[in-house]
Amino acid sequence: MQQIRIDVGVYTALEIDLTGFDFTGIEKLIMTVKNSPVETSAVLFEREYTEAKVYTEYITPEESKKIVNGAVYDFNKVLADGKRLKMGDNGKIELRKGCGQNA
Repeated sequence: MQQIRIDVGVYTALEIDLTGFDFTGIEKLIMTVKNSPVETSAVLFEREYTEAKVYTEYITPEESKKIVNGAVYDFNKVLADGKRLKMGDNGKIELRKGCGQNA
């Protein structure tokens, strides 16, 4: 998975391109962000997707302040029967700190 960059203390817009994803037999796709890939690590936030299109996600300033260096994200698919399956490897999150008023 590719690395994503999140700006700390301000809104960050991310483009999630799912136009080529086949949702056949899949109820939804979930992106999960955690500070560590360890199973017991708390989920910071999740986003859900239900159709093949381009999504613009906004990471809020509050969400960005919860993220630490070494944070990761991944995608899970939820099948029609409720089973949740991990897809691919974890992706890394790069934090970028600014000097703006809210950073």
